[in-house]
Amino acid sequence: MVARQWPFVARQPLLDQLRSTLRDPALAGAVVAGPAGVGKSRLAREFADSRFAASWQVRWVRATAAASAIPFGALAHLLSDQKVARDGNPLRWAADSIVTAAGGRRLLLGVDDAHLLDGPSAAVIHLLAHTGQAHLLLTVRSGMPAPDPVVALWKDGLVTRIEVAALEHAEVADVLRQALGGPVSQQTSSRLFRACAGNLLFLHELVTAALQSQKLTETAGMWQLSGDLPLSGKLVDLIEQRVGEAGEDIREVLSYVALGEPVELIPLIGLTSPEAVEEAEERGLITIRNDRRRSYVQMAHPLYAEVIRAGSGKVATRRRLAGLAGAIENAGARRREDPLRLAVWRLDSGAADPAVLVTGCRLAWIAHDYPLARRLGRAAVAAGAGITASILLADVLNDSDRFAEAQQVVDAVWDNACDEPSRVALTLARAVTLGWGLGRQQDALALLESIEPGCAEPLPRQQLALHRMKIVGTAQGRWLEASAIGEQILADPASPMLAAQARVEQGWLMLYLGRPARAVDLASQVLADREGWRDHYPQWTGDLRTLIIQASQSLGALDAFDGAIEQAAAEVGGAEVFANTIMVNRGISALLHGRVTTAVSLLREAETFRVVGSRAMSGMSELARALAYLGQIDAAAEALGVGEQRIFIFRTQKVPFGVRLAAPWLAAAAGDLAAALDGCLVAAQFCRAEGAARRELTALHDAVRLGGAARVADRLAQLADEFEGDLAKLCAEHAAAAACSDGARLDRVAAAFEDMGRLLHAAEAFAQAGAAHDAAGKAATARASRGRAALLADRCEGARTPALISLRAPRLTGRELEIAKLAAAGLSSAQIAVKLTVSVRTVDNHLGAVYTKLGIAGRADLAQVFGGSLASSQIPA
Repeated sequence: MVARQWPFVARQPLLDQLRSTLRDPALAGAVVAGPAGVGKSRLAREFADSRFAASWQVRWVRATAAASAIPFGALAHLLSDQKVARDGNPLRWAADSIVTAAGGRRLLLGVDDAHLLDGPSAAVIHLLAHTGQAHLLLTVRSGMPAPDPVVALWKDGLVTRIEVAALEHAEVADVLRQALGGPVSQQTSSRLFRACAGNLLFLHELVTAALQSQKLTETAGMWQLSGDLPLSGKLVDLIEQRVGEAGEDIREVLSYVALGEPVELIPLIGLTSPEAVEEAEERGLITIRNDRRRSYVQMAHPLYAEVIRAGSGKVATRRRLAGLAGAIENAGARRREDPLRLAVWRLDSGAADPAVLVTGCRLAWIAHDYPLARRLGRAAVAAGAGITASILLADVLNDSDRFAEAQQVVDAVWDNACDEPSRVALTLARAVTLGWGLGRQQDALALLESIEPGCAEPLPRQQLALHRMKIVGTAQGRWLEASAIGEQILADPASPMLAAQARVEQGWLMLYLGRPARAVDLASQVLADREGWRDHYPQWTGDLRTLIIQASQSLGALDAFDGAIEQAAAEVGGAEVFANTIMVNRGISALLHGRVTTAVSLLREAETFRVVGSRAMSGMSELARALAYLGQIDAAAEALGVGEQRIFIFRTQKVPFGVRLAAPWLAAAAGDLAAALDGCLVAAQFCRAEGAARRELTALHDAVRLGGAARVADRLAQLADEFEGDLAKLCAEHAAAAACSDGARLDRVAAAFEDMGRLLHAAEAFAQAGAAHDAAGKAATARASRGRAALLADRCEGARTPALISLRAPRLTGRELEIAKLAAAGLSSAQIAVKLTVSVRTVDNHLGAVYTKLGIAGRADLAQVFGGSLASSQIPA
């Protein structure tokens, strides 16, 4: 169960500001202001409990709405029992009573929810500040009216007003990690952040309810949220208390906004009243934003909408949805998103036109909202929208990997009379189901070939040929044959759309065939013309971004790889079928950068929200590789799903590429380098036979890393001549240098890997260079190479690959490393001495030890050993 007292994070700057304010003799204190639930009271209590406030006599007042009707009601517990004299000043009497109770110590008076103070209490507090008899620490809720004496405190400059904002996403993630006592998945922290909007009180209640309902659980060492967010009774009560003060006319406004946000302002006023909308905004229940010439209304907090929708009756909900739909129709439904919203509202109100549902289904597909697209498509078919709706629904279902349902939809209309375009579209949908969903590629090809001769026009013939190209290439691995079909289509495309389709498929084939630069070029061409196709093939945006991601990886440019991942995240990261693919690629990027433990975390998280879908990407083979790098053999075998077969899995025939490439690293982690190398060679042969050049490149370079350079150098050299980009050439150079034990050449290869950002590969190559220098009798040079390998290995988060395990580099002490980095960055011994508060002699002594351990002559060699960027990026402040 989550702790009652949550960790206090992200508020240190505000604590520092409070300390500074209370030190200022010209100020009588501070007012902490902010929305309800952001942690104002916690901040004030943390300050009052801090060592800074230990010398003060702290007294607390809690203002409430109930006590606000009673004079001095909030201060009653601080006042003397002695009655005020008939002719005396009650404010002075009250102030003196509070000060006397402090016993002569400095008084810090804390007032929580000071906006609820009764008038006399507020006046006494103002008097205490004005006379300097006490320092104040008040909290007030933003947007709520406060008594004039309280407002005068900051308006007259007696106190400083400090605003407390809602937490940012990263801060919420930090709170969750500390509160739950372990790592929290990025998807979970994002969902909770969106729901609570940075409000700590709401976050606490959401987490508590999710724990109690077992929707928030710890799986594989990471907290994961599944299913809908539960709303606790306390949370509903909190929100109802906030909303419940509003009258029926305001609740009607809130109900419309909760159902349809964002709602355009003018139609909302027409459905309710301008006075009710205005008051709802003044109460902080809704917000209004302007977008060009239109104004839109949203709930002030996401959870307000959740509670209001949950409490709305079915009849009232249908009435309001019909009203919202009518308002859009009356306005002409001119905005791009209007037809989709109209379809949903009409469907939920029980009065949906079939044509509206078909349009909504396509638009939801365009927006990558697959659950909504399936729902609208099914409703359109049920409403009798005809064969067009059935084809669209089948396409959406196939795209979601719901092949069995897609087959049922097509079968239901297969014998219906239809025109040639519809017959071709139905055939294509059935072919996708057969070829991809049921694994019956030959049946799919036979179906396509049976109908193609009967097509009179070039367009349907090329559509059928394009699907043959996809099955022959991606499904069956006959890349060259498939590419020839694509070139034939592109030589004389029947339409611009067909040309775009052919370029998409050719792009993937070029990637498989080792032409990643060509793949990027084709993908970029199609993306540049997206306005022409996105309404028909919305999934292409994610497909093309994924293609560019993988092609950038094959080219070796990690900066471009990372940039492509983030571009994809910005465009399609919210879609269920692409979100996990982006996370998998982030994990692959971390692994290539040498951040092995980080990669494990990212890949494990990606798997937790991988949906079933043709575009969903499994990162389990990459996870197995990363775990093997760390020496975690059993976990790696579990990730690969091979159990006791882990050493020899690569010998079997029906094994996916990813498993073939990862399995040798399990053997290496188990200490069987011969079996590992054998696995790399078998995998490379299989990939070559399948024409999968990029996979073959990985398998061959893995063999180099495992000590088998002499056996693969010739093939890698040949592949480098055929493969686009710098990566293949560098892998071939690595093999050639290792095969002839050329230490200097290996040093250059390692430096090139480091420049690419591939730190693990760089560390391994430097380690191999050290062994080569040793064999040549160059002990000092060997120490330098191994020293650099050790420094890079230290940045690889615990990687224990064979090349690194065999590393025998002397390790620098913490102080030696610190001084060496500063010297490598160009600082003199005197400058280092001043920076570290040590003597120049101490600096020089440490540098002498560094030179000896690393086998270098002096300061001039340090920058090379530390790799330049390492030295400059890790200089202690």
